[in-house]
Amino acid sequence: MPNRKIIRVLEPCHAGDPESLIADSLRIKATLPWQPQHDDLDAIVAYALPWESKLADMRVGV
Repeated sequence: MPNRKIIRVLEPCHAGDPESLIADSLRIKATLPWQPQHDDLDAIVAYALPWESKLADMRVGV
């Protein structure tokens, strides 16, 4: 979704939050007969943003 401003708010960590997270599906793909249904981050975001926007509009009754 080009030219869409994403507002982000930086807040302190919650108790118990890890210092960092790294997502890597190589190990599970090597262990199980599994492939992610969606593995392109740009495509995932392009799908998710309109969906989340629609949900937000529904919450406020637009």
